[in-house]
Amino acid sequence: EFGLLGFAKRSDNFITAMGNPLGQLLFSAFYTDIWRSWEWQLFWCAVPVAICELLFNFLSQTSIQKAGSGMFQVIMSTVVVLNALLGLILFGKRLSCSRWLSLAGICGAVAMSSAAQLNIKGVDKQVQALGIAAGIAACLTVSNVYVMSNWLLEKPWNRRAPKPMVLAQMLGVMSMCVIIVFQAAYVLPRWDELVVSQLRPDASVALCCGLYVIYVVVCGVHQF
Repeated sequence: EFGLLGFAKRSDNFITAMGNPLGQLLFSAFYTDIWRSWEWQLFWCAVPVAICELLFNFLSQTSIQKAGSGMFQVIMSTVVVLNALLGLILFGKRLSCSRWLSLAGICGAVAMSSAAQLNIKGVDKQVQALGIAAGIAACLTVSNVYVMSNWLLEKPWNRRAPKPMVLAQMLGVMSMCVIIVFQAAYVLPRWDELVVSQLRPDASVALCCGLYVIYVVVCGVHQF
């Protein structure tokens, strides 16, 4: 709906891409026990996870805008494949032959869907290819998020707040700090070009804001 309204026509305005970290931060901001349970060692270890999350949020929105949300969801199924590969490479986690065959089937299905998408009449193949490539890159980055987060959460923890909630809050804070700087330095000076000029004539500010609030709430529930 954002794409149809023009609100998110340009993925480089990072408006839709910041839905996940913003929702994640808002859902955890009012829990004082989480703030008090911060641990600097965990914070610094979480920096690469935050970087990968930012990349995923940007690449996923790029893929949706270029290749469509349906194709992106198909590509996202490769996350389980990449998780298995990263787990094997980084931590030596092994899978049975039957599971590897299942993962190979997923890869084959995604490859056939991508080929079919590129052969649809009337579509720009370069745009579609860019969207598919962005989706694959997004899957790779989010797989790194999952694998690294699981590794961090396996370490002993003796603070009051649950460790997953503390990590989620840290990631939300780090991501939003980067996004605020980016918005202030790049998006706001070009607001008319990146946002206003892309809006559909009948798109009202109230409708866009209302949809965005719903979007952030959904992202917050999903992330937290």
